[in-house]
Amino acid sequence: MITASAIDMDGHKAINFLAIALVAGNLFGLIVIFFTGRFFSARALSPISDIIHEVDNIKEGHAGLRLTERNGRDEIAQLANSFNQMFDRIEDTFEQQNKFIAHASHELRTPLTSITGEIEVTLLKDRSVEAYKETLKSLLEESLSLTELSNKLLELIQADKQSMVSEKVNLRYLLDRLEEEVLKRKYSRSFIIEIEISKDLSEIEITGNEDLIRVALMNVIENGFKYSDKDVKLKIFSKELAHISFTIKDEGAGIDKDELPKILKPFYRSRRTLSKSGFGIGLSLTDKIIKLHCGTLKIKSVISKGTSVTITLPV
Repeated sequence: MITASAIDMDGHKAINFLAIALVAGNLFGLIVIFFTGRFFSARALSPISDIIHEVDNIKEGHAGLRLTERNGRDEIAQLANSFNQMFDRIEDTFEQQNKFIAHASHELRTPLTSITGEIEVTLLKDRSVEAYKETLKSLLEESLSLTELSNKLLELIQADKQSMVSEKVNLRYLLDRLEEEVLKRKYSRSFIIEIEISKDLSEIEITGNEDLIRVALMNVIENGFKYSDKDVKLKIFSKELAHISFTIKDEGAGIDKDELPKILKPFYRSRRTLSKSGFGIGLSLTDKIIKLHCGTLKIKSVISKGTSVTITLPV
């Protein structure tokens, strides 16, 4: 038996060179991939970094600033547009809150100043019993006006909370409550109800909060009596079985077309109604309540012929 062996020096050298080449190649490849990945990820994320930088610059006192509009339909452009829409809503909310506080302060200041002035004048000297009675009557009127304004403001705030207890409101019961409320206020004109529904009202139920619905309807009815010298009509009808509509119509001075979009804002009053007492809260409160019930509110008005307000609520 013959055994022969040899060492392949060239083969070992080739294997060692291949191992070193593979290790070096892998290290070089990892380094290239690392820096290339950093470069492309930075390029890809730079729009997000720009958005973060721009958002950080939008601070208190700079509410009007917006993100740069980006062309295209990619996710970054959609994100920037969504941020801008959110900022618009936030700015609108802050603006409404500031206006609400300013108007509320002004409206509250007026009766309080009047009450303070009446008391100060009365205390300047002794007066007769009749004079004191007249002063107390005037103070009572101002106090009632202040109470009414406070109640309206509380109702407006509650309607803004977007929360309510839903229940089944019987339509017959709701109309009876409305008639009782109108009788309590002792208006000098008549309140006429027209029903254009063939079905028995006691069998119809509206989904929502009975107190809020009654407040919304009474606000419109009260405006009808306040701004009209004639009878106020309430018509109830249903074009679809899933909805009930209430139309309150008066024959007052009417509302100008350019003012119709504005009268649903808190404290806004039409030029033709400034001579009448009021705070400009009723229609705004009604609008919030109807939206809370997923209903609709439509207003039509003709100058010198009157105004009709239609409220539609789901059954």
